[in-house]
Order: sequence, then structure tokens, then C-alpha cells
Amino acid sequence: MRWNAATLRITLRHGELRNLGMPPMTMVFRVRETPADAVLVPGARVRFLAERDVGGFVVSRIEPVER
Repeated sequence: MRWNAATLRITLRHGELRNLGMPPMTMVFRVRETPADAVLVPGARVRFLAERDVGGFVVSRIEPVER
């Protein structure tokens, strides 16, 4: 996980995203709002919901996951 506060973009390595028909990969998503500090730790494990909107893919919900 990598966070860019200037562009409100987050890079996530994810498993299959069935709701988007997307295989596992690493990609950059826009976020609707700045995530909590616990999520912004590099390498943190997170659970998230990504959706497609007019500008591409956006993370609409994200939360930390305990290891």
C-alpha cells in the first residue's frame, strides 16, 4: 500500500475484485476521502471497496485489517 496525499491516490496490491471483474494485480485507485491514519502505514493490510465511476476506479471505503 502506498498513499499520495497530493493526488488523493492509493496504490494497492489486491486479490480478485469480483464486482469489477478484475483479476489480482497491483494498481492505483483514486479515493473519495482521505483514509484514517491506521490505513496510511506503508505495507498495511486493508479491506476496501472499489467501484467504477465516470473518472475510472475509486475506493469508496477502506479500513485496516489486523494481521
